[in-house]
Amino acid sequence: MLDAIEPALDAHLVLEVGFGSYQFAHALVRSTLHGELSTTRRGRLHLAVAQALETLHAEDLDPVTTDLAYHWGEAGAANLNDAAFTYAKRAAELAMARVAPDEAVRWYRIARERLDGADRLLDAELLCRLGQAEALAGEAQWQTTLLEAAQAAEALGAVALMAEALSVGMRTNLEMFASAANSDKIELLERALALTTDDAALAARLTFALASEVLFTGDQARRAELYKEAQSLLDQVPDPLERMRIGAGQEASIPWSVLDSHWAADWDRQYSEALPLARAASDHEMEFECLWWLCWTSLSLGTGEESSFIDQLDQLLVVFPNPLHHVRSFQTKVIRSLKQGEVTEASALTESQVRASVALGTPGSAGYTRIAMLQQVRERDGLGVAVEVLLGDPELEAERSRSLPGVRTALSAWALAEAGRLDEAGQLVEENGGLGFVDMPDDAALPITRVAWVEGAVLVGDLDACRALFDLLLPYHDIFQVTGGWYAGSTARYLALLAAALGEEAEADRWFAQAIEDHTRAGTPPWLARTRVDWAESLLRRGENERARDLAMAALDDVGDLEVTVTRNRAKAVVDATT
Repeated sequence: MLDAIEPALDAHLVLEVGFGSYQFAHALVRSTLHGELSTTRRGRLHLAVAQALETLHAEDLDPVTTDLAYHWGEAGAANLNDAAFTYAKRAAELAMARVAPDEAVRWYRIARERLDGADRLLDAELLCRLGQAEALAGEAQWQTTLLEAAQAAEALGAVALMAEALSVGMRTNLEMFASAANSDKIELLERALALTTDDAALAARLTFALASEVLFTGDQARRAELYKEAQSLLDQVPDPLERMRIGAGQEASIPWSVLDSHWAADWDRQYSEALPLARAASDHEMEFECLWWLCWTSLSLGTGEESSFIDQLDQLLVVFPNPLHHVRSFQTKVIRSLKQGEVTEASALTESQVRASVALGTPGSAGYTRIAMLQQVRERDGLGVAVEVLLGDPELEAERSRSLPGVRTALSAWALAEAGRLDEAGQLVEENGGLGFVDMPDDAALPITRVAWVEGAVLVGDLDACRALFDLLLPYHDIFQVTGGWYAGSTARYLALLAAALGEEAEADRWFAQAIEDHTRAGTPPWLARTRVDWAESLLRRGENERARDLAMAALDDVGDLEVTVTRNRAKAVVDATT
């Protein structure tokens, strides 16, 4: 062998890269030599390598499966395509297991070529797996691939496979205004449900998926009914981990009006019970879902435990680097930064989240950016500086027409009020308050919409709107208003602002005290400071200067050197007014 290699070394076609180790000087050298072999000789050489690998690694073929898939595939002239298919399929499965979706896409496509339609059911399964891999790889055609897989499964009467293909979701409910509903998918889901009779788990999975897709039609009533039906079916599934698997990744199915403290506490209990089961089963997908939801229930309930779950998510993503989960993880980190008043960090994390989202090919990243960045702007300069963007951004027109009075309208009213354009803000508040705010979007934008209307109504002094909003928020008095990229503190603060605007001083004081207790427990200095300033300003209007000054001074201690300019300036103004 050395005698054969040395002339190539002398000609610099081969390089010595270590003791007994060589490589071609350039890929062109290898491809040229490979191309000079006859088809038969090349196939026999690949066959010899494949057989040698099988012999050497007989006890564990997985580490060399990719090599085996390649060599058996190249040995196709030897009429050994069965092995070529088997190893290509296994190579794809292993690539997905280690979260290498680009590689999985390539091998699933090769496996389908090797199968060449010989087994229709197996081909439909491979098509489904290919679509799942394409989704994670950010390939634009993933939805088309999965719909084709569902249609193929339907033709074969394979309802479970239909459900698997149709349950893949890459959009979040914050993307409602950036995404159109997929009518073909909805029809397939409806037909799959019609074929499902006595399998509660399968029916629940399909119903959740249908509810998630119906979100993008704007039919909130139907989505709410489907979610309720799916939950009822889920209650019939005895295995707690299987229940969690069915609902995993289907947050777009959830009407946010159901998210009260009882809902959050129940989900917190369920995912707390499922987490050790997922870890015992080495189910990283479900481990992530459990940690992610525990983070959200902690934020919603104000327990202050979300940082621990976020850190555990980071540790899990090291060994399970699912790109979709990286995007979701960034959301939780943005909220943690905003909760702590670290606005610069929140801005950097938002940019990272958007880059990850764009790389994944998921729509709605621009909408997410606008929502997250608005709160960051609000902390530094007040929302009034963004009023022209909110009023003039044509990309948000679709959202406005789809879900009036949506988040944009509410944010516009708030921004106009903060900018001093009270007549324009008052008109928006009056128009929507006259309807009792009953048409607020029942999706992930609901928390933002709620707090925006409260801030706007209080600033313009619309008492009818304040009464309507107080009644709407009261059932959620013991949770926090949180959504993707937006942390808005305890609901008690908004009830306090509304009560103060209505002149109900004792009621306002009770809710202010509750909000301070909530924010202290949750560990959020900027929102603790903001509540103290709100209360101080209310007391100042009543002439209770000493109490107002004490609260404002405490607020300044809370904010310290945090990046919450607006709150700091408001606190200083109260101190100056009481000196």
